[in-house]
Amino acid sequence: MAKVRHGFVSNSSSSSFIIGAGVAPSKDWLEKNKNILADSDFTVLTVKDLKEGASPRYGCYNYGQCSETLTVESFQSEITISLHEYEDTDTVVIFDGGSSVSEQDMFEDEDYYDYKTDLELELFSLEDQSKVYLMAELENNTISWGCGRDG
Repeated sequence: MAKVRHGFVSNSSSSSFIIGAGVAPSKDWLEKNKNILADSDFTVLTVKDLKEGASPRYGCYNYGQCSETLTVESFQSEITISLHEYEDTDTVVIFDGGSSVSEQDMFEDEDYYDYKTDLELELFSLEDQSKVYLMAELENNTISWGCGRDG
């Protein structure tokens, strides 16, 4: 059985990541941010699209009668958000991208053995930070960033 990895995977021995998901607060918010959301690291789908399997990378799983969740995973982290209180026409925004933290900033010691457990957002590029801040504007948002070995 093959292991399928979602999200950013590099050929290096370590890399950093940012993943996030949430529901757009309004159509105006989507319109205002449409140029940023056009970035390939973003996926924008309706709740209905997710339920119907429109994106093969993300799944909306039914548990019981009214609980639906979206799980987004990267090579070192996983986030889950609940969608049960949202309408089928509401829009979900997903961010799943690699990032730009230098390898030496990811580790506690110069032998590259221990990862930092509290990787500061400020170590990421300004562009990556702006995407995290944008995701923070979403309703019901969950965002994770960090680093790890991917090979």
